[in-house]
Parts: sequence; C-alpha cells; structure tokens
Amino acid sequence: MNKTAATKRSFGRTLFYFLLIFAFLFFIMESLLSIAYYQKNGGSLFATTGFINNMKNKFLPAGDRSVSYRNQQLARPDSSAEMNKTIADEAIEANGFEYQPWVGYSAKSYHGKYLTIDGLIRKTIPETSADSSSADTLLIYFLGGSTMFGYNVTDAETIPAYFVKQYKGGNYKLPVKVVNFSIPSYYSYNELMLLTNLLYSGKRPDLVLFFDGLNDFIAAKASPFKKPILYYRMAQAFSMDINKGNRNYSDSMDFVFTNSPGSSIPSLSDSMYQNYISTVASIETISKAYGVKSFFFVQPVPYYNYPNQKKDSICSQLDYPQYKYIYPKLEAEAANRTDFFFLGNMLSNETGITFVDKFHYSPKINEKIAAAMLEKIHPFIDSLTKK
Repeated sequence: MNKTAATKRSFGRTLFYFLLIFAFLFFIMESLLSIAYYQKNGGSLFATTGFINNMKNKFLPAGDRSVSYRNQQLARPDSSAEMNKTIADEAIEANGFEYQPWVGYSAKSYHGKYLTIDGLIRKTIPETSADSSSADTLLIYFLGGSTMFGYNVTDAETIPAYFVKQYKGGNYKLPVKVVNFSIPSYYSYNELMLLTNLLYSGKRPDLVLFFDGLNDFIAAKASPFKKPILYYRMAQAFSMDINKGNRNYSDSMDFVFTNSPGSSIPSLSDSMYQNYISTVASIETISKAYGVKSFFFVQPVPYYNYPNQKKDSICSQLDYPQYKYIYPKLEAEAANRTDFFFLGNMLSNETGITFVDKFHYSPKINEKIAAAMLEKIHPFIDSLTKK
C-alpha cells in the first residue's frame, strides 16, 4: 500500500471522527440549553448562540460599552468616571421591553441607582414642585418616546425632571406633580393609545405634554402605516409554533428606519405629516372629552437645522431628507396655534455636547428643552390661578 495514500486516509478518518464528535457534543449542548435557557431567553437561531452572546454581554462588557462610557464622561465632565460608568451600565441593562395590556409594551421594569422604571412610569426626581401635595396641585403627564423618557440620562436629568426644577424656581402659585409616561420607540399614535387607556382606566391628568418628531418621521416602515416601531419584531415573535417552540427572528430593526429604495420622499413625507396631524386631532378630541388640556411639542433632531451635525462625534451622521419637507410644515402649523409648538430649531446654535448617543440629548439639552416647554405653556398655567 502506498504510504502517502494511507496517510491521507488516516487523516481523513481522523477529521471525520472529530467532526462527528463535535456534532454530537453540539447536539447535547443545544438540547440542554434549549431546556434550561432558550425557553426563557431565546431569540437567536440556536440556543447555544444566544447563551454565548448573553454570557459575552455579562462578562465582557468593556469593549462593547467603552463608547457609552466615553460619551457619558463627555456629557458630565464634572462627574466621576465611576458615576458615569454606572449610568451607562444601567441604561444598557434596562434597555428592554415588557408586555403591557392594551398598549402592547413598555420599557421593562428596572431599579438602579440612577434609573428607575415601574411599569409604564419612568421615575422623575423631583416629581413635585412642593414638599406636600394639595388639592390644587396640577397633575401633568409627559408622553413621548425615548428622548422624553430620558434614555442614557438619570432620573434627575430627564426633561420632566428639569421641568419641575425650573417650575420650582419660577413665580407660580399652583404646585405641580409630573408623571413620565414616555416609552422608548413610541411615537404619537402609540401615545394616543396610551392616553386613551389611561383615561379609560380612571387616570386623568390636568395637562398632557406630548414630545414627538424623531420616531414619527424616521420610521419609514412603521409610522406611515400607523404600526408600532416594534410591530415587525412582535409579529415574528407571536408567529412562533407553540408546539415546537420555534422563535427564529432577526434582532435587527434597521430596516424599519430605512426608506424603501426608489421611494418618493415627498410622498413619504406627506404621508407621515398627515398621519401625525390626524393623530394630534384625535388626541385633542379625547382630551376635550375628558376635560384634559393637551400641548404638543415638535422636538429638535440631528437631521434638521443642526449645522454642527457633521462635526458632532456623538450624534447620528445619517441623513433623512423627509425632515426637510415635514418640519417647515410643522413650523407653519405652530405659527397658527396656541397648543402646538415647534422646537425643531433649538439646535441651530449648539456646538457643545448636544447628544449623549446617536439620538438622545445630553442633560444640558434636556434642561433647555424643559425651559422652552415651560415658557410656552406658562400663560395657560397663569390663567388657571386667575380663575
């Protein structure tokens, strides 16, 4: 027998047995993890893949989170590195969703040092302008997406928190209490559903402040069809075979925010604009029916009148041309109304640390937005003290 041929057969046989043993061990591991891990935490094609990714996130966070640590330090240069690291870690750990009856989902409940979420409510520090509540306290709900929710900032650095702080510093006779009902990935239509459910269940505020613009006009495959941004992921999750436990779906949501190739930007923009205006009208209708006063604020975004965008090393560098069509219309709409305010030009002179990540504002900008909101609605609050 040829020695070379025998060596090749021996190597081939060894490789075959190695692959066979590997396949057998993988099958055993996959079976065990499917029972012990995947039924609760599944989401990847293989339970083994999901388990490895989960362990990587738990024990090797530094490489994945270094950018977040850096951004937090830039946003709070006077705070310790330990504090900023904790804030970033908590934001990442709390970044998830849980089921909520009738409204679909909310941010998952989480209790940390700087971030607290209980069901539909993101904690606000402070939440009241007075040490104790009184019968004439104004109850104000804040509704929006992740920017109003305050992603990547503390409970004391959200827009509602700064609103209370600035209210306390003003000359207002009526005390206020605020509740932050904002939920990441929500846009105006989600908020209409949430407000309706709150009112139907007996939770009636005096005022509601809506803060929208990013999610309404960036999600080209969601808001034009009045579907939640998470609709596609939830649809895949609910299409699982109950008997087999199959949950094979993609974790990427990038396509939801991508304009379809060859789509007409003017047509897409008009659809988004009309849906938003229609939703605002629906909110006004139900608010009036329940004796609630609603105010609407169009938020600043990196894609409109932010000259520093390309020099900003933190914020999104993408371009969404629909904002150039929609925002001027909304600015014109605001000029003719007393309950609708356009804040889309607030970044026109900003050159510092404006964002803490690609989409979410730094504490400094949250404070400025809160001040702008209070300035816009203070005539209405003043009118209440004269009744």
